[in-house]
Amino acid sequence: MLTRGALFLLTILLGGAYGCASTEEPQWYKPGGNYTTAEFNRDRDACTKGKVFDAECMKAKGWVTVSPDRPAPTPQPSQQRPGRY
Repeated sequence: MLTRGALFLLTILLGGAYGCASTEEPQWYKPGGNYTTAEFNRDRDACTKGKVFDAECMKAKGWVTVSPDRPAPTPQPSQQRPGRY
């Protein structure tokens, strides 16, 4: 049997694992100039209403999401059928 403390610790660990497993938030930058962390935090806070983040608001303030240059390559199916040449 789990003690009350062990059950509490298990609940905390599972909750933390769930929070870390959620999708990543995009990273933002403002092209064409220097900006400070304080400026980013100010704009991010202004675009967050009731714990809901509005990406369109950030874009309207001149911020752009960082994305890879190319999409991840998808594996191509083999042209040969097994057993036939």
